[in-house]
Amino acid sequence: MERGARMGIEILESLRDADLEHNFTRSFIPLQNSIQLILTAILSMMTTLEKYQQCSYASLDPMLPVSDTQMNYNEYVRLKARVELLQRSQRNILGEDLGTLNSKELEQLEHQLDASLKKIRSKKLEESAARIPLGLSWGNNGGQTMEYNRLPPQTAQPFFQPLGLNSSSPQLGYNPNMGANHEVNAATTAHNINGFIPGWML
Repeated sequence: MERGARMGIEILESLRDADLEHNFTRSFIPLQNSIQLILTAILSMMTTLEKYQQCSYASLDPMLPVSDTQMNYNEYVRLKARVELLQRSQRNILGEDLGTLNSKELEQLEHQLDASLKKIRSKKLEESAARIPLGLSWGNNGGQTMEYNRLPPQTAQPFFQPLGLNSSSPQLGYNPNMGANHEVNAATTAHNINGFIPGWML
């Protein structure tokens, strides 16, 4: 009985050891694959760093000619700085980012704006002067245009004259028997009241 139990325990222990070895083998294979991938990545990184160092040292060598890539990069840096300067100038002209400017730069900006305003006003005056002769030539096109808002000239003699008090018959028009004072008064009265109706008819 004891012998059978001992044999059973030995069998279970052998099975357990076999299972542990199997599990270890199964878990070790993915770990081994991961380690290989990590080592491959490290080797690739080291190769890349080595190439980068070679390129860096080669670019510092004064005996080697400057490549087109380096020239293009230098041009890019120069143009980028130029664009940033133009953008900052544009913001300054619009009245923005003025806090970084000193008094001399502010004075230069003020002179620049004054010169721009003078040019704008001069151009505006030129445009206005160019339009004036066109308007005159259009208005005097062969004398065919009509003149509006002009009153006809007034005659020296009034159209109606007041009647004399001693006259026996009605008279229309000019009365030669009346004095010069009556003519002046009649003309003044005729002109003062609406320009048409003399005072004696009201």
